[in-house]
Amino acid sequence: MKKETILKVMLKDHEKIAKLLDGFEKCLYQDKLTLKKVFDSFMWELEKHLFTEEKVIFTMYEPDEQVELHSIIPQLMKEHEKILKYLKELKKTIKSHKECKSLDFIELFIKHKKFEEESFYPKLDQTLDEKTKEFIINRIKEVKLEDSSLKNIKVKCSECGKKLGIFEGYHHPKIEKRWLFCKSCYNKIDEKNINKKSFIRANKWKCTVCDYIYDPAKGDPKNGIGPGTMFEDLPDDWVCPVCGAGKDKFKKL
Repeated sequence: MKKETILKVMLKDHEKIAKLLDGFEKCLYQDKLTLKKVFDSFMWELEKHLFTEEKVIFTMYEPDEQVELHSIIPQLMKEHEKILKYLKELKKTIKSHKECKSLDFIELFIKHKKFEEESFYPKLDQTLDEKTKEFIINRIKEVKLEDSSLKNIKVKCSECGKKLGIFEGYHHPKIEKRWLFCKSCYNKIDEKNINKKSFIRANKWKCTVCDYIYDPAKGDPKNGIGPGTMFEDLPDDWVCPVCGAGKDKFKKL
């Protein structure tokens, strides 16, 4: 049986955080309630991960013995500060219902993740003694990361319905950003003759209070909502025409 390494244990953490980040990114142009829930979960788990690194890993080396690590850690700490700053800014943006621009944050996170996996963690495994590594691994496991918030998020290609995996899915610049396409469907889009209705599956939404079903094809004419109006495009103050429940009480079918 192979011994556990810091790299392997932290890779598992990175994988969970990457899934949460992917879930957050895919929810950027969906309903605000789902977006907030996924972002809060992502932020909490990422903060736990950074805490684990700073309080468990960064404190377990001896600068006089591991000079190379001593030069790396300040760099990682600065990146942690940038990541946390971005998180706070994103949280404010989501809370104010403004357009959420996360590209810079995602690029920073991926770069940070790659450096740790290819350089920092392997160096720890090479330079630290077995007793110290075992202690670090056990402490890391005490701070468990979860990705349970993603279980109810089902993201599919807006055209063919194919399930989209982690970091899959393409936004087309001429079609509303909340619609994601698999690579195959994205490549088939004729930019000169884009007809949104021919690409987008109009999902129906069901009120969880009274079972009323909102059908985008029909809209809600009695309340000024014309046929062809997507549920996501309904005004924030729109309510169920039967029981008066808000949009947050509806579930996608």
